[in-house]
Amino acid sequence: MNAIRQFDPFGLFTTIAVGLFGDETATTWVRVFLTAIGAFTVMYATFALLTWLVVGRALPALGIGQRFDARSPAPGQIAAEVRGSVVSILMFGLFALGTHALIVADVLDVRWDVPIGIVALETVVLLLWNEVHFYGCHRLLHTPWLFRRVHLEHHRSVTVTPLAAFRFHWFEAVLLSTVMPLAMLVHDFSVWALFALPPASLALNMLGHANHDFAPGAKADSIAAFGRRHSLHHHRPNGHYGFFTPWMDRVCGTA
Repeated sequence: MNAIRQFDPFGLFTTIAVGLFGDETATTWVRVFLTAIGAFTVMYATFALLTWLVVGRALPALGIGQRFDARSPAPGQIAAEVRGSVVSILMFGLFALGTHALIVADVLDVRWDVPIGIVALETVVLLLWNEVHFYGCHRLLHTPWLFRRVHLEHHRSVTVTPLAAFRFHWFEAVLLSTVMPLAMLVHDFSVWALFALPPASLALNMLGHANHDFAPGAKADSIAAFGRRHSLHHHRPNGHYGFFTPWMDRVCGTA
């Protein structure tokens, strides 16, 4: 219960919350919400810039890989991706409040004093779980009703950019946010492994939306072809539902 209360990387948020609400309980809830949206905003902006520098500048200069789609983004696409990402980040903040509520109610728990080896192992487990969870959610979102009413917002970015990584309908953002609390229901993960999942997931997501084939000579079902697979998925959204690895598509026959 005290784990979230002890973590406050954005001390300014606490000061603002105290000034607005005064009450300690209300301040804690505001701090959790603002910390979550602040962290996701910083990650989104930082990783988008890094992806642009690496994929848009460094790799072409080094002759590594090639663009998947030579066309430029559609008019207004970048602005729409940013707007959609703002909505998603707000949903992530609200979902952080829900996770905090479950911790306060002792439904979920986290651990702080964990050996580094266990933290590394838990991080790998969470990344593998993320692959399974994303595939299930993504496949569900491609059922006709949900695709037309929810997931189509993400697929409006045909020539993808890193900024499209968070371009979700609000319901899709909530659905994808369940990855962490579902894992926490079956195991009390270290807080450090839990904190490692969002930046690792976002970094891979942005690379997948970088419109770049990192290994043109690699087979389509190899890990190295992840950028090509997701760019292809945005052009022909009837397969390649996996996140980073090709494993779930192989198992489920959707490659």
